[in-house]
Amino acid sequence: MLSLFGPVREHVKTLYFQWALVDLSQLILYAAVPALVVAGGMLAFLGSAPIPGTTLGVANVLWVVAAGFTVCVFPFLLLVSYVTRIVTVAKWTLAIGPLVLRDSN
Repeated sequence: MLSLFGPVREHVKTLYFQWALVDLSQLILYAAVPALVVAGGMLAFLGSAPIPGTTLGVANVLWVVAAGFTVCVFPFLLLVSYVTRIVTVAKWTLAIGPLVLRDSN
């Protein structure tokens, strides 16, 4: 019974990686479309008329640029978080491969 534990663990880990990558693909798609819209809007409209005034002692144009940058960087940060999670799981478990029992470090 214990000799089957290694192959089962590798199979479950492989399934986890597949589901994580599917979720990552969906989330990046959902986050990238608004990010592209915001980036296009920032390029099209922000340069033509600066936003006057200040809020909390900071120029309003800085608030708008910071918010736009945050939205535009979100898909990249999502990718980094998922890759970090997958790398951490891969590092602390057996290697991905065929369903055979092998030694782990």
